[in-house]
Amino acid sequence: MRIGGFRVAEKIASRMIFEDRMRGSIDQVEGVIHFEDDTEELQQWDQQIMGLCQALNDVLDSMAKKGLPIPV
Repeated sequence: MRIGGFRVAEKIASRMIFEDRMRGSIDQVEGVIHFEDDTEELQQWDQQIMGLCQALNDVLDSMAKKGLPIPV
């Protein structure tokens, strides 16, 4: 299972590196993604992830209030 998960992470990371949205490198032999330390960019990324999670929670809460089934 770890390998499949790495492949998904590798695909996402490679796209982000290619688009200059993230700095890092991928070691396919070792199965490791290395991230360069850029505190400001990481904080911005973290804020975006938190915003996405909050928006998803808001949608799920709204669905629950309306009695709609929530997919798991």
